[in-house]
Amino acid sequence: MLTTERILGVVLTTLLFLPWVGAVAVAAPMPPLLVVNHDSKECAEIFGGDECMDCFPPAGWEILGMSSQAECPQGYTMIQTLDYTCQGFKNQRCCSEGHTGAHGSCEDMVINDRAKQCAFVETIDNCALPKNWNSKPADLKPTEWSCPAKYEWLENSVECATSDAVAKESAGTAAGRSLCPFAASIGPAAVLFWFLIKRLR
Repeated sequence: MLTTERILGVVLTTLLFLPWVGAVAVAAPMPPLLVVNHDSKECAEIFGGDECMDCFPPAGWEILGMSSQAECPQGYTMIQTLDYTCQGFKNQRCCSEGHTGAHGSCEDMVINDRAKQCAFVETIDNCALPKNWNSKPADLKPTEWSCPAKYEWLENSVECATSDAVAKESAGTAAGRSLCPFAASIGPAAVLFWFLIKRLR
């Protein structure tokens, strides 16, 4: 017979382990996928991805479904290895430090260390970032580029100019600087010219 103490013990134990169960469930990868190539009459299993990544078979292969629910057509050969590609998701969770699952697609993520903020740009290619915003350093691996745990995510993307616009702005600034010495020399030259004219008189 269950006593009140035993019931309370079961409830407390369940509550204690629920967070761990939830974490395991969230971090669990998707079941493997069964793929088929009708030209070569072959089947294979590939990794199904997880909450931060999708995986795809090579060209010519078709996904039949989860391997536990799909069957290789009769007469087809089941091969053991098959090259496949995976693509990470471009979202805040999958690019944040300490998340479960695979690393997301974070190449377009930018970080403002001064404001402790993270954000995405539409594309980092040919992008000139606003002041204090930085993109992934060239010597850093993509899997090492994550938003620090205590940083805040901006809901809107950071706007950036194209490299062409920045080049034009730099060219204009350089042209203005080259005119400065010339403009500065006009004043002394005019004074000298006036002094010579006065002496000739």
